[in-house]
Amino acid sequence: MIICRIATIPFFVMTHMRGQIEATVDAGHQVIIMTRDEGDIRAFCQEVGARFQPIHVAREISLWRDMAALAQLIHFLMFNRVSVLHSVTPKAGFLAAIAGFFTWTPVRLHTFTGQRWATLGGLKRQLLKLCDWLVVKLNTCCYADSFSQAAMLENHGIAGSGQIRVLGEGSFGGVDLSRFNTETWRGREAEVRGELELPPYARCMVFVGRVHRDKGIRELDIAFDKLARWCSSLHLVIVGMVEEHPDPAFEAALLSLKRHPQVRMVGYDPAPERFLAVSELLVMPSYREGFGNVVIEAAAMGTPTVGSCIPGLMDSVKDGETGVLTPMHDAKALRKALAKVLGDSELQQRLGEAAQKRAREVFAMEHINALIIQDYNQKWMKSL
Repeated sequence: MIICRIATIPFFVMTHMRGQIEATVDAGHQVIIMTRDEGDIRAFCQEVGARFQPIHVAREISLWRDMAALAQLIHFLMFNRVSVLHSVTPKAGFLAAIAGFFTWTPVRLHTFTGQRWATLGGLKRQLLKLCDWLVVKLNTCCYADSFSQAAMLENHGIAGSGQIRVLGEGSFGGVDLSRFNTETWRGREAEVRGELELPPYARCMVFVGRVHRDKGIRELDIAFDKLARWCSSLHLVIVGMVEEHPDPAFEAALLSLKRHPQVRMVGYDPAPERFLAVSELLVMPSYREGFGNVVIEAAAMGTPTVGSCIPGLMDSVKDGETGVLTPMHDAKALRKALAKVLGDSELQQRLGEAAQKRAREVFAMEHINALIIQDYNQKWMKSL
């Protein structure tokens, strides 16, 4: 089959979709990648054996640019015999659903990896919910990367009961166990600690992801500031790109973290596993997630997670078994949970071992990719 994968952001394609694309090519299908022509996306496509088709999809709502992208996508689908159009990310999913429907593309799929409207209010929230409703209505099938996210879509009337498929136990692409492996970093911890300029006695916890308001940065700042006073050896490593947000509370929290002597902000790093290797905990106080793939990446290295009890994380973390979940927006509960795990070495070890076992048994990348290829081959190929 000719399978077109479309996403808004090239970075997402290169960091999250590589395994799926390689598995699809290895299964004998031709893959076309549609996304913005930015960064190393062309070299990436050559490397994985896919054809690149540039399309500029704006991340934010922009009527004229969105109409231009839709027209470009319709034109491409009309003159190329695409068997399966499979979208991911919200804007690309919305445009692909419309274009695929009106060009009679045989199989139209979308994978939900989180809802932007979850933390919004007013007209914009309603508009984005309507877009997701149309995505479900116009596509052949929709996937979600967690059961709690699928339930959320059903509860908000965006999808009917059973309309959203979840492959395996969830996650978008699983975890690469050859990369997120404690053995790879055994004996190299001192090297990473030296890079971070950490004192020999330092204890670490890590945040990995977009440094954005919706990731709970304000709660992280409040909780860590009090923890650091309780434990002067505790350090926080923040790995990820800072994304500006007009919320004054977020800006104040970001400035506070940057100035804190026990915080290391390293920006985006293509190898977050090395920071996980020197950390006792992953902290993830998000307001919204689709699944939270970094949770199972940390788990594969024996690092448990303390995060928010929200759709997505309720699947990637088994509360009390592989980590601890706390109420969203509750800095006090977050601090208490972090202190409890950090202060109990036996609990920390038990959570880490259970998390690692689950990641290896349930979320291996090869297993998750095999499930999507199985759907391509046995479900969608037969429907053509």
